[in-house]
Amino acid sequence: MIFAIKNQPPREQPLLVLLESADDLASERVLLDPNQLDPSGSTTIDFYEPSLDGRLVAVSLSEHGSEEGTLHIYLKVVGFGEAGCPLGASPRSISSGSLRRLCRRSEPEDKECWRACSPPDLPLAVESMTKTNAVRMLDKAGIAYELRAYDIDESDLSAERAAAKLGMAPETVFKTLITRGDRSGPVLACIPAGTELDLRALGEASGNKRVEMAPLREVLDLTGYIRGAVTPLATKKPFPVFIDETAELWPVVGISGGLRGLEILLAPADLIRLTGARLADIARQT
Repeated sequence: MIFAIKNQPPREQPLLVLLESADDLASERVLLDPNQLDPSGSTTIDFYEPSLDGRLVAVSLSEHGSEEGTLHIYLKVVGFGEAGCPLGASPRSISSGSLRRLCRRSEPEDKECWRACSPPDLPLAVESMTKTNAVRMLDKAGIAYELRAYDIDESDLSAERAAAKLGMAPETVFKTLITRGDRSGPVLACIPAGTELDLRALGEASGNKRVEMAPLREVLDLTGYIRGAVTPLATKKPFPVFIDETAELWPVVGISGGLRGLEILLAPADLIRLTGARLADIARQT
């Protein structure tokens, strides 16, 4: 099963949803809709975290326009209806790391609340999500998207592993590479998992005689993102973006959400429009 944050215009605030698998969109169930809790649209999901055994999901809500967040435990994961137990915590004092520790305790302090909200086992644990600049850019543009989280392995930050963790076909998950052209300067290239960047083809498409990969030490300074989290959205400076032409073959593609272990799913047409990207045949099979 997969937890996801889903932006669904014209609804004001994103929803927390659950899917049986990445390939079974029909199984999608809304776990928490802030728009129903607050029709004014001023209640937001700050972050969430399932417990290690998947029996509970903790959600931080900033309610009615307040900057103060309240931590709730929900059993709505398994469809028993809402049973939120406010723990009265502020996001200023509870980080996502602290929330993970809270959810993974075998003997939580508020045992009565924990027991009251305990549904049958649902084996799942994912990293909590926060809003990145890339996500904020999508929100500002009013573009529909989904956020999906997956466990990361510091020794393997490849798009291929991300695709496997997300249960998505590798050809639909695009990695973003930062290159440098001899005429244009930095150029971003998005290619599918399982492929390599064709530097010569990118050079032809971008009007450069020579294109080379930017050194790893420059990635953060150029893009504002660390290795394994680079996305074409909301980079530190605007650079030309080229996306492999196969992106148009799919109704939805995945790109990094600007954070390791966070993937944005959106329509390729929206990605192209928002980044001003050009399509080109720039990927080759490995």
